[in-house]
Amino acid sequence: MRLKDSVRSADSVGRYGGEEFLIVLRGCPESHINDRAEKVREAVSCTTFLLEDAVNFHVAQHRGVSGRQVGCIAAILNHS
Repeated sequence: MRLKDSVRSADSVGRYGGEEFLIVLRGCPESHINDRAEKVREAVSCTTFLLEDAVNFHVAQHRGVSGRQVGCIAAILNHS
């Protein structure tokens, strides 16, 4: 499962810390942000991960959503 597979091609996904990820939804209307975030949550929670020793597990997630019209991703990160 790749987070990039659960977002649009115009969106960006990156690691923002040890277990934290950032998804930038370019050009996404603020009214659609929660719907997009829910689709990502569903994709992650429906995925069964398999470790080398045949142990299956699922991942829980917590999310924060912010809608900002900013021209620079660095400005978003500095504000968070």
